[in-house]
Amino acid sequence: MDSLAAETKAITAELTKRAKEQQLQQYREAIQQKAVAEQQRLDKETLDEINAYLKQYGKEKGYDFILGATEQGNIVYAAEGKDITEEVLTGLNQQYDRQHPTHP
Repeated sequence: MDSLAAETKAITAELTKRAKEQQLQQYREAIQQKAVAEQQRLDKETLDEINAYLKQYGKEKGYDFILGATEQGNIVYAAEGKDITEEVLTGLNQQYDRQHPTHP
C-alpha cells in the first residue's frame, strides 16, 4: 500500500504542478494583453493630443497642409476647402473614357 500511496501522491503532485503552470501561463497572457491594450490606449491618447495641436497650429499659422512624418505620409492637417476629390474623380473619369472608348 505504501507504494500505491506514494505513486498516488506523486501523480497528484504532478497534476497540481501542471495546473499551477497552466494558471501561471494564463496569468502571463492576461498581463501581456493588458499591457498591449494600455500601450495602445496611451499611443492613441498621445496621437490625439498631437493631432489636435497640429490642427490648431495649422489654422493659427495659415498652413494649407501639414504632413505627418510616418511611413504612410498621412496628412495630419488640411485647411477646409482644399478637398479636390470631385476634381480628381472628374479627371480620372475623363482619362478612363479616353483610354477605354465605348464601341457602339
